[in-house]
Amino acid sequence: MEIIHSTDELRSNLRTVEDYLTSDNVEEASFAEDLIRRGTCFVAYEAGKQLRFAPSRFIGYLNNSLYKHLNNPTKHGNITNGAIRQLLGQEQPNNKLDNHYREYCASLGITPPTTGAFGNQRKFWTTEIGIADFAENLEMEDDFPEGKLVERSHKRRERNRKVVERKKSDFLKIHGKIFCEICGFDFEEKYGERGTNFCEVHHTIPVSEMNPAHQTSLDELVIVCANCHRIIHRERPWLTMKQIKKILVS
Repeated sequence: MEIIHSTDELRSNLRTVEDYLTSDNVEEASFAEDLIRRGTCFVAYEAGKQLRFAPSRFIGYLNNSLYKHLNNPTKHGNITNGAIRQLLGQEQPNNKLDNHYREYCASLGITPPTTGAFGNQRKFWTTEIGIADFAENLEMEDDFPEGKLVERSHKRRERNRKVVERKKSDFLKIHGKIFCEICGFDFEEKYGERGTNFCEVHHTIPVSEMNPAHQTSLDELVIVCANCHRIIHRERPWLTMKQIKKILVS
């Protein structure tokens, strides 16, 4: 594959990484997250007042994509590192940027290894590309005013299988069945066996207000039906359970 030769071509690949991260396609999103988690040399760029990181082995090839990357038998970081050096200079170890990289990974819900590939120290370039954020990331649903990256991060937290199952298990022990804590809707009662133990789980603390090391507690989770969940996220500040219950009985 041909390598990049301009910052415009680099920016195009950064846009591709951003698009994958906010994609509803699980394969694309997981691919981008895995690239970031496993990388060794990164371009650090500021977007949406956040430092973000893209791995050189992907963004150094011209017009790269998931399909091209997976089907490129000769891809190698030494090739792409050389291409990016021509544009941004020499990559360097940087403990401060490494800490920011870890924080960024935490915001995506991923945990990187202690070092880069093969035990190598992670290295970084910095660039001013994308300071105002990519327009695509600012497109959003009504219920997530921070934008698509935060929307995706929040949905990932709410779909975290382990914590969701623990919440449902505790709820079942107390109540004997699963139902919406706000309106009382019971999926099993309405849909039969297909609805057994089904409901959504809402995280009461917005992701934008969490620090990277935040650990979810079961007290922060609420069992909700899809309708109540949608209304909760309809606008900021989010409505509490008591507020929605008051609306329902008024």
